[in-house]
Amino acid sequence: NTNLSSETIFERVYSIFDVDGDGYLNLNEFEAILRKACPSNEQSPEIKHIFEHVDTNKDGKIALEEFVKYVRENPKMAESFDSWRRALAPSASDPTALITTAKKQTPAKASDTKR
Repeated sequence: NTNLSSETIFERVYSIFDVDGDGYLNLNEFEAILRKACPSNEQSPEIKHIFEHVDTNKDGKIALEEFVKYVRENPKMAESFDSWRRALAPSASDPTALITTAKKQTPAKASDTKR
């Protein structure tokens, strides 16, 4: 079923990229979403600025509500997630396929890469 609501898509993207499973997005997790959804040449300081803007309660992490609000205010990002709709639809035969596929497609964290 590819008729998932936008809200469901946003929640699934959020949970897939919440790599440490703490229920929040840290800077590295948020950066991975931005780079996947809207590939650009933005550098980490610019992404950190966006992160700080999205983190409306300034607790150093992005809650689901903050993330959904940001995506709704940024049509380019919402459009990108819309294109993921088929991949984010759970497979009846293999419900873990989505998570496996998303993790393979998730870029390495900056901290994972040695220069």
